[in-house]
Amino acid sequence: MHGEGGRLRWHGKGGRLRRQGVSFGVVGLSGTVLNTALVYVFYGLLRWPLPFAVVLASELAIFNNYRERFVTAILAVKTALFDITSRPSHRDGAIQGPTKDPPARSSPTL
Repeated sequence: MHGEGGRLRWHGKGGRLRRQGVSFGVVGLSGTVLNTALVYVFYGLLRWPLPFAVVLASELAIFNNYRERFVTAILAVKTALFDITSRPSHRDGAIQGPTKDPPARSSPTL
């Protein structure tokens, strides 16, 4: 775990796991600090009811922790919706499906 001079190694066996652990800790700590600060502002300064202040502060802290994933998901949904709505429809006079008539079916003989 420790390299030369007692320094923590970030590469090699288990290095990725350590980096993820530190990253998780930083995100968790920043979320806790933000949540506490928002509860102080909403409840302490603005005098909002405590349950409302706690719920709103928690939601904002969660959104802050995962904002990159939320933004990516929202953009993916918007892109998918834009692709669906930008396609021509039969109301626009566009031809749907194959342009040739399908071959006629022969009736079964008895």
